[in-house]
Amino acid sequence: MKLTERKATEQQLSEIADMMIHPIGFVNLDFNDVRLAIKDRKGVIYQAVNDTDEDNQTFLKAFFSEMQKTDIVSKYDRVLLQLGFPEDKPLMMDDMHSVNQFFQDLAPTEIRWGIYSKPAGEPASVDLLCTKPL
Repeated sequence: MKLTERKATEQQLSEIADMMIHPIGFVNLDFNDVRLAIKDRKGVIYQAVNDTDEDNQTFLKAFFSEMQKTDIVSKYDRVLLQLGFPEDKPLMMDDMHSVNQFFQDLAPTEIRWGIYSKPAGEPASVDLLCTKPL
């Protein structure tokens, strides 16, 4: 798993958050979700790509395990989560258990999430944008 982290200004958050909106998704983040998450706020962006051949559940567990170790999410009160999975390895209900388990232990004020499908053969990815007031 390749994981990157970037601290960001409101403008950078806006640019990244806009890329998290996919017009064809199963559960979509919308512009209102993005506006609420970034207005007058600072934050951090985590992006993870499944650059191995591990299954979705293993990938998600590794990502959320890393987030728990750093305890970064609990420092923010708004979270946008975008999950992208290839058509040939779709997200299953068991995979969603990893997502639910992670957020069950946290209490940010707002959690918004979306799931979208990527073309077959592309790696699964997770984008996590966490913000708090300036």
